[in-house]
Amino acid sequence: MASLSPSPASALAPTLPRLLALSKDFTDVDEQIRQAAHITGLPKCWSGASETKTHANATPSLVGARTEWALRWILEKLKDEDSTGQQAHSNPRSWIFLYWMVESLPVSRSAGHFKNADFLGILERALQENFGREVATQAVDVPRDNSESSETVQEELKPSRKRKRQSAGNTSPSKKVALESSDRNQLFAAILLVLKAIISKASSLGNAGEPLKATLRTGSDQASRILKFWLIATNNLLGANLGIPTPLLQISDGYLGLSLVLEVWECRTKEAEDAASVEQFSTECLLSVLTLHDKLQCSMDQTAPRKMLASSVYNAKRCLELLLARHLILPSKAAFLTEPSETVKTDSLACYLGPLRAKIEQAAEIQDSSEQLPEYFSCLLRAIPRLLEMSIRSLSSHTTKGRLAAKPWIQAVFLCLTECAGCPCEAPKFAVHGPSITILIKLLDILKVYGIPIDSNILQDLFWYHSGINYPSNEGKTVHWPLIAALVDLDSNVFLPKGGSKIVEVDGRPEDFSTFIFDRISAARLEKVSSQSIERFMPLGSGYQLRDTVVQGIIVPLMSAFARNRDLIGFIQRWDAQLCKIAQKARDPLKETVRPIWDEIRVRSALAGLFERSLTHAQIVDMFKYHTTRTNRLASVQEPDATDPAVPDNYRKVWSSVVVLNTLLSAVDADETKAQLEPLLVSLLGTLSSIAGENNRRVYLNLDIYWKIICQLLTHLWPLYLHGSLELQKSLLLPVLQQATGDVGATRKEQRSSPIDSPTRAAALTFLFVACDHLSEVPGWGDDIRKSLRTALKCLTSNRLQSEDLAFTLEIFCSEYPQLLQHYQPEKFEKTLLGLLSTISELDGETPATNISALSEFLFTKPSSSIRDAYASVVLSAIDQAYEDEQKSVVVMKALSIIHPEAMTRDHREAVLNKLTEKLNSSPREVDQLLEVMFHLMNSPNASARVASDGDTFFSIAQSLHNANFESPGTTKLFQQLIERTLEHILQNKDQARNMRYLETFKLKLAHLIKKSARCTPARLALLRAVANVQKDANLIRWDKYLRLLATSLNEKTTRAEHILEAFNNIPSSVLRTHGDVFTLAQASLRTWMEPVFDINESIYLKDGSEIPDVMLLQLHAVVTRFRLYPSTKLFVQLSLNILRQELPEQEYLGILEPVRDTLSSLTQSEKLDLVPVLLQPGDDNDHGASYRFLHVLISNLENVQADGTEQKKQQLSILPELCKRLATTTDSVVFGVLLDSIDTMLCEKSSFTSQYSIEAVLATLIRLTSSTCPQFFSASSPTVYSRLCKTTHWILLLNRGRLGGRYQVFLPLLQNLLFCLFIPNAGRGQSLPSWLKSTVSDNVTPLTPRNAKDLANLFNLLASPPLSTLTRSHHHRGSNNSRSLNDPSRAAKETLSHFVYPLLASFARFQLSGHLDPQVRDKLMPGIWSIMGVGTMDKESLDSMFSGMGREGRDIWRGVWSEYVRVGGGRARGREGF
Repeated sequence: MASLSPSPASALAPTLPRLLALSKDFTDVDEQIRQAAHITGLPKCWSGASETKTHANATPSLVGARTEWALRWILEKLKDEDSTGQQAHSNPRSWIFLYWMVESLPVSRSAGHFKNADFLGILERALQENFGREVATQAVDVPRDNSESSETVQEELKPSRKRKRQSAGNTSPSKKVALESSDRNQLFAAILLVLKAIISKASSLGNAGEPLKATLRTGSDQASRILKFWLIATNNLLGANLGIPTPLLQISDGYLGLSLVLEVWECRTKEAEDAASVEQFSTECLLSVLTLHDKLQCSMDQTAPRKMLASSVYNAKRCLELLLARHLILPSKAAFLTEPSETVKTDSLACYLGPLRAKIEQAAEIQDSSEQLPEYFSCLLRAIPRLLEMSIRSLSSHTTKGRLAAKPWIQAVFLCLTECAGCPCEAPKFAVHGPSITILIKLLDILKVYGIPIDSNILQDLFWYHSGINYPSNEGKTVHWPLIAALVDLDSNVFLPKGGSKIVEVDGRPEDFSTFIFDRISAARLEKVSSQSIERFMPLGSGYQLRDTVVQGIIVPLMSAFARNRDLIGFIQRWDAQLCKIAQKARDPLKETVRPIWDEIRVRSALAGLFERSLTHAQIVDMFKYHTTRTNRLASVQEPDATDPAVPDNYRKVWSSVVVLNTLLSAVDADETKAQLEPLLVSLLGTLSSIAGENNRRVYLNLDIYWKIICQLLTHLWPLYLHGSLELQKSLLLPVLQQATGDVGATRKEQRSSPIDSPTRAAALTFLFVACDHLSEVPGWGDDIRKSLRTALKCLTSNRLQSEDLAFTLEIFCSEYPQLLQHYQPEKFEKTLLGLLSTISELDGETPATNISALSEFLFTKPSSSIRDAYASVVLSAIDQAYEDEQKSVVVMKALSIIHPEAMTRDHREAVLNKLTEKLNSSPREVDQLLEVMFHLMNSPNASARVASDGDTFFSIAQSLHNANFESPGTTKLFQQLIERTLEHILQNKDQARNMRYLETFKLKLAHLIKKSARCTPARLALLRAVANVQKDANLIRWDKYLRLLATSLNEKTTRAEHILEAFNNIPSSVLRTHGDVFTLAQASLRTWMEPVFDINESIYLKDGSEIPDVMLLQLHAVVTRFRLYPSTKLFVQLSLNILRQELPEQEYLGILEPVRDTLSSLTQSEKLDLVPVLLQPGDDNDHGASYRFLHVLISNLENVQADGTEQKKQQLSILPELCKRLATTTDSVVFGVLLDSIDTMLCEKSSFTSQYSIEAVLATLIRLTSSTCPQFFSASSPTVYSRLCKTTHWILLLNRGRLGGRYQVFLPLLQNLLFCLFIPNAGRGQSLPSWLKSTVSDNVTPLTPRNAKDLANLFNLLASPPLSTLTRSHHHRGSNNSRSLNDPSRAAKETLSHFVYPLLASFARFQLSGHLDPQVRDKLMPGIWSIMGVGTMDKESLDSMFSGMGREGRDIWRGVWSEYVRVGGGRARGREGF
């Protein structure tokens, strides 16, 4: 019991006079409260003993009358409106003192005092004085219209005027002084404590607590002010990125303290229809609710809050959303529904959003003055789209029909919010700012996500007035392409032509908006232009560019819309018209490449994907005929004047047709179409060849597109037309091949008046590679191929090609055409490869490694041995050059790492090894790369290499690494692995003379090294560790000498301790088990070193108080565990847990668990079982799964034997249900995975630990985890969670089916939930899904993968076709009584199952009404459905009953499923007529 303050003789005097005298005797409020506590008889630690046993122990000793007088005194002190009251309001001790009085007095004696003192008025003033001013500090002085009358807006300007008066010298004692952050935290914690005590006491007493609850009842005006100030306080205390302080962590209600103030709000006096509450909420609380909600939402969007706060943040956010729904959205909706049906807007919502609209107008004024927008206004802007999302989610029906019925209301909300954001459906007088446009985009995106349509005239108004194309009319215009993209994404049909009409002006608007937009895109010339119109206060994506938006967000969606409306030809015609408009004269090769937006590869790829499936065969042929004919016309046109700067119209059309034909060629895949197009393509090839070869015409051409289409024509015509005719090849291909070779190899002097730019040369190179690859199969082309290849490979340099073109061309050659190198002359092959290697090394990024990998993979696997040897020689000769060039070093080392050692001759391998050994000994650089390559090459024996023939080599390398200071843990580990691999080869043939000489020298060097601990550097220690790991019975080093060397090195500190400790930990476990003296010696050496330095208890500490580095701490834990240096098993567990609770990389985590596993394996079964309750003690996820990971290791080490005693058996059987209990409530994805691992282990390997009850507990947990009642936790990978759940279900079916006893009704709900998770719900229908399927950013559902569908299909197959090993007689005791069933357990089990599967089949049909399956997911799932249907047909009556109980939509779906089942060979039992 806490000691109480002594009661002096004066304590017998009347209490009230003494309390009243405190104000005269003491001026400091802290001292007054301290004296009051002394008078009342509170314990000395009263100010820090809240909600502890101290309060319970001290309360009975308090005198009731004295406590009542103290309550009255403190309330009067808080009620005082002068400076004394303000000081009391800001003093945490006064509130803690009040808390003691509340807890100490009965309701009958305290309620009256609270009512008389107007407690809620006290609370309001305290919150306003200490927290309400925070919003004012965020206000910005901007020019303001005198007519503005918003109370909320004016309220924020007052503090700034007060500060100005104070700065003029006002030194009044009543001046408010801002509290420090820590003081405010303590004050808010104390206020929380008082309010929580009052609410808890009133609620716990029921009717008896009503007088105290009445003190919390007030009018809507005061309740709204209290709520506002409370929300402001919470928002300010949360801070940036949810750095939540201690006061809010102390709240156990899971709502960050909001539930307390909401009790006050709910206790308010309700007026008629509660209209006043809605108005007061809008006026006072709306802005505070929106800012706090934004902070909580942003914390979940950007970085997930700390795991211990995840549920509190989520609950608080949902609580605020309910507030907005009840007091803003639903009242506005009710008012809207009472208005006439033709009403489009909602005036009530617009009225309630008045404070928000005033703030947005103030934000616009700030932006008009070119000032940066404060974050306070940004969060209010972000709240606007969230209000729309809340309005949609508050709908009573989320079906398609329900959303369509609610369209007028949602449309009215949308219009109201667009006006609030500053984008009304009317012509703007001034330019709309970027943040408002961004908000409008977000609003449109939300409508798209939830699938709610909007009237086309509204969308056209938004486009016409706010796209920036037409308005504002009195100043410069900036086109808002992202807004146009959002409008197109929502409803692209709005922009399609009506009835195929041309552009017709109607009230200044075109009827064909698509052509109107396309014209503006062509006029804008969007080439690599970053977004300037959208400010980054709400980022729209990393690397956001307008060009990407126009292509992916406008052109491609409109193209798809044309295709959906069966008018893809109309899009191609408009595309052709735009290509003609933007056609340019061939550019100067010295200028930067700028590809027109209509020639973007993304546009052409999207069109190619739609072409064949959207047009008929005749339409495709007609399209080719039209553009081929238009191209052929150019051959008969007189050559233009090359000095004319204008591009002739014919050339514009030809260039457009070439782009179109190039795209269409890539889209044609049907053999029938190709055959019919053959004559057209042959004539086109001849025409394009002649155009590309005439100098005067080349001036007007960007030749790269011509070489690309010629390349495509060759690819199409080769198998159909050119392959078997040498004459056609010579007549059609030889001139083109010669022209391409000339373009590739032409110098500046040879280019004359038609210069060749880099894209043209790259396209011609690609054609050469394709042509040479085809012609290499035909005899007689060898000389031409070699000539073209020689020219092409000479051109692959940075002097002839720009970096992008060079990278692209090299990638094509190395990945697709490296076989062309086989045609090269042998005498020049090495020189060519060396030049190619140098060129590859000049590239940036990951491209060099990718290219050299592809090239090396081919050259070391496919060609002849002579080419492999030549390439090996090239790489060997490049080593010296690469050592001086870092980039070339990366390429050469990558090539060496790709080499298959068996593909190289032994001489080349040994030459490379010797070269690298020389580099390590002479001037080591890039050591890790060298060691990796050497280790790779040593996968094959290299007996003559220096590392395998000279026993002194590794010692000299170790010395070189030490001298150059290359002794990092990674480097020494690679060095150790290289030595181990080399010694393994030598020890396998240790009786050979060469190896005997090697080992003799090696042993002498080892003996010399062991004698002197001062020589034990990290590199040499790695050498010793390698020898210790591989020596086995070779006795290269004696264990006692090795351990003495380690111990001496520890004590003399010749090497860093972590290296020595790692050496101890690397001693093979087999050696420690078979050589007891080794274990004893190592244990004694470590204990001798550790006892004077370290203190081992529940953690490891240095006795001098200094901090242990993390790396060394892990090594210390490993040796303590491995050599049993811990005092007891319990301390060992606590020590391991304390280290595991740290934030560690996964590899280090596993490194800690490995010695723990070895230690646990040495314990008895009873000792292991005694540790289980210790590890199950943490009831939350605060340890980040450390205890549960330890528990998983322990469970894996449990022996699968039946316990002898009753208590031990009970202890065994209780483990699995307890794990299920923890799994069902966890909110941590890491803990989820670890617990599921433990459950899987017990199901698979510990059958003696399972029972029917435990299996049912597992099923109940899995059912909860796959339903909407799942705890709120978010996983980074939903498919992984689903696969884990399917795996656990698989083990139940496969190994524990007998414990179900044929009671499939307890198992099928799990399968129904798993099936439901595969469906992608319609917009607004994802509430029934588990939380791990939802994104951390929003409530959007993360779709599962085909692999997940395969997992569920396997479960269905296992259920429908059980292996005989899983069946027992109990499975089919309820089956048929005929003799066939009795002799066929599998059939009997299926008959039993057939009575239960119809709910699963009905669910499959029902789920399709509220969602859909991804096509790939459905393909993987349906084989499992067919298996279940095959079992279901064994009980026709149940299937008929299921069909009768379905609705009309469900029956239609089931008929379709049954028809598909019949087509795949099922349904024979019922017949083909089906249902």
